[in-house]
Amino acid sequence: MEIFWRLPAGYQLGDVVVETSTNGLGSVLAPLTGFNLASNTIPNGDGTYTTEVRTNLLGGLLGLGTKVEIGLYVEQVSGWRSTSALVESSAGLLAGVGGSCRNLT
Repeated sequence: MEIFWRLPAGYQLGDVVVETSTNGLGSVLAPLTGFNLASNTIPNGDGTYTTEVRTNLLGGLLGLGTKVEIGLYVEQVSGWRSTSALVESSAGLLAGVGGSCRNLT
């Protein structure tokens, strides 16, 4: 899965939080275990980034027909939180057949 996104002005890659959820928007998100944002993200020439999340990391989250959401955002100590770059992935019903990925924001 590839996520295309942009950092808010004044922030760096190290400020980004990556979380996942299998319960839909508004549910409690959890860190993506075994994922390193810096090593899986490349800067593009136009100020955007491309982050790749390999399917083996999603395997434990994606059961048959289930969906997982991945969000990338920046949060300040004051409580301000940027708009998330949010994507949804579905494993499909049989060995990935019928799987999909779509942007939610």
